[in-house]
Amino acid sequence: MDRRGQRAFTLVELTVALALVVVLLGLVIVRFGGFTPRQHLAGEARKLGNTIETCRGMAALEETLYVLTLDRETGAYTVRKPAERSQAAIERAPVIRTGRLDGVHLKTAWIQDKEISGTILLEFDARCLQPAWRLDLYLEDKAAVSLSIDPLVNEVRYEER
Repeated sequence: MDRRGQRAFTLVELTVALALVVVLLGLVIVRFGGFTPRQHLAGEARKLGNTIETCRGMAALEETLYVLTLDRETGAYTVRKPAERSQAAIERAPVIRTGRLDGVHLKTAWIQDKEISGTILLEFDARCLQPAWRLDLYLEDKAAVSLSIDPLVNEVRYEER
């Protein structure tokens, strides 16, 4: 068979063209994809939850007290390692870690079925015994995630609503 008169693309040309299309689509998806509000809220909740689990683990490992202070108004949190449980000792203690919930609002906090107003203090000690608590995080009133801990379970639970 003589194919000299037929015009066609070679396999190399098709492969190069397909590679260019894939690269351009990748750029478009990265540029316009981004995070949805729900994904952003879940990520911020996981970040706070991981900080809480780290505090609990370090308190048990080092057999010492760790305190996580969470400001409801600004979403800023600090982790401190005080020598004792008094408010003065907590304020004097060195800051181990700081962070902020980016664009996320903490509307309600509950410790043993009592709503907490103002600054929230979560204490972690060597025994890992804590009262039941729940933090409700919101993002622009579109999505909500609750972080909670049961006194008998050694993990932070996440519930999206």
